[in-house]
Amino acid sequence: MSHQSTARLRRWSVALVFSLPVALAVPASALAGGAPLTTPTITSPADGSAASTSPLTVTASSFASEVRFTLDSGVTVDTQLVPVATGTATADLALFGVKGNVTVRAVDCAAGICNTSEDTISVTVDLTSPVITSPSNNQVVGSKVAVKAAAPGGTLQYLLDGDAVGAPIGTPFDKTVSLDGKSEGKHTLTVKQCNLSGAICQGATDKVTVIKDTKAPRWSDVSTSNGTVYPVKDNYKDSTQLSARVNENVTDAKVEIRRAGGPIVRTLKLGRVDAGRVKATWNGRKSNGDIVPSGKYTFRFVGTDKAGLVGKSNDKVVNVSDKQLEKRSATKTVTALGSFAGNGSGQCSDLFRLNYDRARFDWPKGIGYYSNAYCRNGSDASLALGVHVAGLAKAPRYGSFSLEAYGAGAFRHAGPAGMLTIKSNDGIGAKKKLGTSLGWYGVKGLDVDKYLKKGKLRWAVGTVNGNWYDVKEFKIAYTYFVLR
Repeated sequence: MSHQSTARLRRWSVALVFSLPVALAVPASALAGGAPLTTPTITSPADGSAASTSPLTVTASSFASEVRFTLDSGVTVDTQLVPVATGTATADLALFGVKGNVTVRAVDCAAGICNTSEDTISVTVDLTSPVITSPSNNQVVGSKVAVKAAAPGGTLQYLLDGDAVGAPIGTPFDKTVSLDGKSEGKHTLTVKQCNLSGAICQGATDKVTVIKDTKAPRWSDVSTSNGTVYPVKDNYKDSTQLSARVNENVTDAKVEIRRAGGPIVRTLKLGRVDAGRVKATWNGRKSNGDIVPSGKYTFRFVGTDKAGLVGKSNDKVVNVSDKQLEKRSATKTVTALGSFAGNGSGQCSDLFRLNYDRARFDWPKGIGYYSNAYCRNGSDASLALGVHVAGLAKAPRYGSFSLEAYGAGAFRHAGPAGMLTIKSNDGIGAKKKLGTSLGWYGVKGLDVDKYLKKGKLRWAVGTVNGNWYDVKEFKIAYTYFVLR
């Protein structure tokens, strides 16, 4: 090319440059290897938009050769230098590790040297939050807990009671967290979303509460309602109630019964039980219904807590006997005076011993119930009343009884009297009129257990309206049972 041609080309180039708008002119600094003087324009996304997925695709128009995009949340989260093609630059910025409003910045660059003039937009980041999938909330754990989480990406930072546990980790987001040095009880596990490098952790969080429990269930107050079980079905201590107290909820609770010093003969499965008193019933039999041999046995309660720790109670002794009840009958006769226990007469009446010469009957140990013995006329205080008691032979169980009085109307004012039984709860039981004629009068078929109090039966005899009545003795016929 000739010198004239070269000069002419330069003139055309200068004319072309100066004929273009200023904004389209190639900066002299760029031609000289410096930063461009131009500023890009972010065209997508729109300012104020929201982003729920990562990455965020950002596009800018530029006349430079490169554009540097930066995601800023107070610290630089991601920065990318991308080339410009046909006036457009595009970058995919990772959003992991941030939440809320962030700033996207764009500057023009050339050969990695960038202008300070920038275009910015604001974007609200709200990615899917991480989720702790295991353990569940309020799960009971031991000294270590295996934590699993799901997240849309990036890394996750684990925290225990607000303190970071190791460095952020990537997928799979599984981590074993130690609770050593932590107290028994509730603690908070948190996961926080971080960026890919784990350097920025400003993202969404999820948390669960775990309950540290490294102590096995404690059983106490082990007892049995019957020290001896009589498995023969006669309704006498055919079974016993075994009980204990446990300090926490347990699963797979059971009672193990074994021959003293020997193998297990029966396991009573109770399943899940709550903290407190736990009860089970044993009938002195194996699971197939066979009666176990007579002798000494021990039982203990066993249960597993939510942390998988097994607690066992102390052994407690219970005896098994092959004896059974045998029915017996007995009759007891007591004098009126010998069974006398109290005088309930009114002020005009009284009770008298029948050991004087004018008594109608020769009953030295009899009693006369004389209404109005001290008053000429009728009175509200005319009741002549005596209370009587008699003990029965000691027995493991009783049947029924009958009670009869032998007496008659007295010699001066002969009249009828009445007899009533007194229940064990001090209530009034059966009643019977005692006739004026000499003879036996009484009640039959009463349940001993409803009347017996501290091993004794109680009843009362009395009369009113001026009647006099003499009683010689009482006869009690009853059934009871002994172990044979």
